[in-house]
Amino acid sequence: MLAGKPVPTRAELARAISHVILHAGYEVYQTFARGFGVRDPAEVTLELLAVFGAITDAPVRRITPLGRWALSVIGTRRVSLLGSSDDLEEDGTYQLKIALQHVRPACWRRVLMPASATLGELHEVIQIAFAWDGDHLHGFTVGRRQYGDPYFDFDYDEHEITLAAAFARARKPITYTYDFGDDWRHEITLEKVVEPTPSATLPICVDGRGDAPVEDCVDDELVWIAFDKAGINTRLAQLGSGAGGRSATS
Repeated sequence: MLAGKPVPTRAELARAISHVILHAGYEVYQTFARGFGVRDPAEVTLELLAVFGAITDAPVRRITPLGRWALSVIGTRRVSLLGSSDDLEEDGTYQLKIALQHVRPACWRRVLMPASATLGELHEVIQIAFAWDGDHLHGFTVGRRQYGDPYFDFDYDEHEITLAAAFARARKPITYTYDFGDDWRHEITLEKVVEPTPSATLPICVDGRGDAPVEDCVDDELVWIAFDKAGINTRLAQLGSGAGGRSATS
């Protein structure tokens, strides 16, 4: 509402905030009433937002750049911020940045995947995006949980959790480790939920930088594979067609 035009009046803001608090449940309203006595919860909320710099001070309340950033975070991770995974929305498309750690120059890939895809499917995408051979064990760290192939005694099955559920649980980037000997670690960040081109078939690599190391090379004799977005997407298309790939609008 603060981001809209025309500028909302104080009364409009008060009504909107009071409506949200009341409909969030009695416990939420009681918390405001108990903590601030007879003060209007809407007024208190606006003052708190101003203290944190999310909106400007009175008399004209407007959203600030910090507030707009907060809105984007809430829009992307609203489920995890609320601490509930009961109503996960798995019909969106996630833009993920996958960055290989501890290599120079930087090596990362940006991919689009359905929110309903599993970590097992993400594993296959990472293997293609970084030209790994799949000859070694791998695992995901999601919060305090370790996900992987249950055949290798992982406590949690990577095929039983979606990206939407994983990022809701993690509340921060997910870690993917490939080859527990060489310990190739990848940090996976959910950048945003996007609306891709309708004709796009997911998964798809949309950007990247840096050459990827060839696995099993000696440290002082590393061999590198150049980033090839077209080649990656050719292999991802084959993966998608073989695993029930989806168009961006399906």
